[in-house]
Amino acid sequence: MNKEQAKEKLIRMLHEHDFGVLATSGTEYPYTSLVTIYVSDDCQYLLFPTLRETHKYANLCRDIHVSVLLDNRSIPDVTGNKRYAISVLGIAHEVSERTVSSCKERFLGRHPNLGEFLSKSGTALVQVTFNKIILVEEFGIITEFECPIR
Repeated sequence: MNKEQAKEKLIRMLHEHDFGVLATSGTEYPYTSLVTIYVSDDCQYLLFPTLRETHKYANLCRDIHVSVLLDNRSIPDVTGNKRYAISVLGIAHEVSERTVSSCKERFLGRHPNLGEFLSKSGTALVQVTFNKIILVEEFGIITEFECPIR
C-alpha cells in the first residue's frame, strides 16, 4: 500500500468512530475516560463534550497533552487480523467562545441526541488538535502519521 492509500484508509477509519478512550495525566496516575467524539472533516482535530466538574477536565487544565484511543474491537463482524487501534496524540483545549457555536453545530450534526448535554452551563466542548497518529493493524503493523496528515 502506498502512502496516499494509507492516508485515505486512515481518514476512513477515523470517521468510523463515535467514541474514544481519552487518556489524560492525573495527579498520581494516568486517567482514562470514555468520550463521545466528532472527528473534523479534514482530520486535524476532534471534539468531545465534558462537564467542567470532572477529573478529566481538571487534568486537561493541568496538562494539555492527551491521547485518544480508537479501535474496532466492538464491531461484531471484525475478527482476527482485521482489528486495529489508532492512538491520536495531541493538544487539548476548551473551544473558545468565538468558535463554540460552529463547533457545537458540527458535533451535533454527528450526535444530535447530545443537544441537551451540550447546552448545560457546566458543559465544556473540548478540541484535541492532532500532532501525531499511530495506527496499529494486524497485531504489529505500525504506521505513524505526522499531522496534518500527509
